Amino acid sequence: MNSTYFPYNVPTTADPQGGLVPSQEKRVLDVANSFKQYLQFHPEAHLILEAHCDHRGSSEFNKQLAARRADRVKNYLVENGVPAADVETQAIGKENNLTSQEVIDLLNQNPNLTPGERKRVRRNLAVFRMANNRRVDVRLTATGQTSLRYFPYNSDDLKVLLGGPKPASKK
Repeated sequence: MNSTYFPYNVPTTADPQGGLVPSQEKRVLDVANSFKQYLQFHPEAHLILEAHCDHRGSSEFNKQLAARRADRVKNYLVENGVPAADVETQAIGKENNLTSQEVIDLLNQNPNLTPGERKRVRRNLAVFRMANNRRVDVRLTATGQTSLRYFPYNSDDLKVLLGGPKPASKK
């Protein structure tokens, strides 16, 4: 399981179904498919979605944004066959943000990166720290396992995830 990452300030109240860029839709779809298989052997299992925001914005605004992010991931899971009753959401907001050192530690643990990609992240650490905090973590209640926080540093939609132009929503 991988965490799901969002561009800056999405989804919005006007477009609560926006914000999932293609690389992240694939991640959520992978979670949905794996969890449906897991439920066949452990029907008591549940997923907990813990949504985070970067430090910008008020605590109240970020709690609402985090709730929209958690709801967006839950809705996508449900659209892809996960029972809604098996998914719980939590809006963390900007509380418990990852520090620069935690982002570097995650960067060093990620086996999918080239030395050039690691160097680029270190040069732009503040931008990547904020992007790493715009996420929804997935926790499996049966085992306590939490999703890997492998930010998609080499995805085709990286610029959008870093705060570039907002993605168009799928209607």
